[in-house]
Amino acid sequence: MQTQAYFENIQQQIIQRVQGAQHSVLVAVAWLTDSAIFTELCNSAKKGLQVELLLVDDNINNDMAPFDHKRLEACGGKVYFIPSQNDGAIMHHKFCIIDDCTVITGSYNWSRKAQLNDENIVVIKDTSLATQFKNEFIVIKSNLNSLIDKVPELEIEQILVRCFLKNNPNKFGFCTADFKKIVIPCIYDEVYPFNSWYAKVIYGGEIRFVTRAGYVIKPANRTIFEGGFPDGIVPASIANKYNALSNEMLYGFVDKDNDKLIILPFVYEDVNIFCEDLASVKINGVWGYIDRDGREKIPFAYEWAGNFYNGNALVKINEKWGYTDKMGNQTIPCIYDGFYRYGDSMSYQIVELKKQKGYFDIIRHEICIPICYDDASFFFENLAAVKKGIKWGYINDKNEKVIDFLYDKVANFSEGFAAVMFEDKWGYINKYGELLIQYKFNSAGNFFNGRASI
Repeated sequence: MQTQAYFENIQQQIIQRVQGAQHSVLVAVAWLTDSAIFTELCNSAKKGLQVELLLVDDNINNDMAPFDHKRLEACGGKVYFIPSQNDGAIMHHKFCIIDDCTVITGSYNWSRKAQLNDENIVVIKDTSLATQFKNEFIVIKSNLNSLIDKVPELEIEQILVRCFLKNNPNKFGFCTADFKKIVIPCIYDEVYPFNSWYAKVIYGGEIRFVTRAGYVIKPANRTIFEGGFPDGIVPASIANKYNALSNEMLYGFVDKDNDKLIILPFVYEDVNIFCEDLASVKINGVWGYIDRDGREKIPFAYEWAGNFYNGNALVKINEKWGYTDKMGNQTIPCIYDGFYRYGDSMSYQIVELKKQKGYFDIIRHEICIPICYDDASFFFENLAAVKKGIKWGYINDKNEKVIDFLYDKVANFSEGFAAVMFEDKWGYINKYGELLIQYKFNSAGNFFNGRASI
């Protein structure tokens, strides 16, 4: 591998390498408004080189560039404008692959303004790395294919076998049994035999599943497939085989029962898992709730909507938070600035209103400790650190002061001890507020198995 970083004369470095290309120049940059670089791309295309350009489809490229990017096509090249995703995210890459062996990447956008900024590029000559970037280039380009809205009949009788390409034996896909047709592209780190309707594959360390028709099912949001495909209905995204690794996807749900794969409509911008028979989904920028048959149960009216727990779900309206029941009634009005929860094991959330904090009991579904503290932490070992003014102390779950407000900073209790700071030094107290380890540390961590880092 040969690597060189450049912080000056970046435009000229790019032009020199484009001029030295022998057979291909593939460019994926958010913006290209630099006339000199664009002219060299056109010159390369005129020489018969494969020149392809991926750009963001926005006003900078369409209106502010001093040239028409489509001019490259008249010279024999290709230009693709990549639209923004549903959530407004854009293709923000800045890389170029030359002759399948050299990668140019870095902070530098190929624009006129970039020449005035403090920028950098790294030029790396490495065939393996170039292949990875080229695969990403192909994936981005494939995003332009329209997303599917239904799954065609699957050919369950078709036998598919694991395969790889001679020029890239470390990536795998599936082909027909006669090895004459690749059905699922060789882009995966590993693939496993088909189980009736689908096969497990590994991409970037993540488990995904492909169907015989070449569709890819992958986890949506934080849902992770552990081991085999789970039974029951799960959120997923799906795209056709030419768009398998795109992040620009619509979401839906997949239901697997007795090895039968049922794919429900993929029309949502985002989804959460089903909890208590309802799932929150996002469409046209707002959230609502559907049942397992895809029917709307709570209208789409929320800026965010969480999972149901004990018949209630956290929702957001007009930048304020509250709770709704399964009929869409606000059981806790959306007037609060935030609800904060630590994992699933604690029944008390922290609730915030007008920069004051208190506690909310998610089991009893009520404010259980008044919103009267300047700051607050979660309960550990039945005590929580709270702040009044500039000092911290500790309370119990009945809002009784257990340890006075004496400390500049504090930590949670663990194994009966809590680290506290007094006059810029840390020490340790017990649950009675007794100082057991003197204030002498610059930092102090929680106890675990009898020891704490200091």
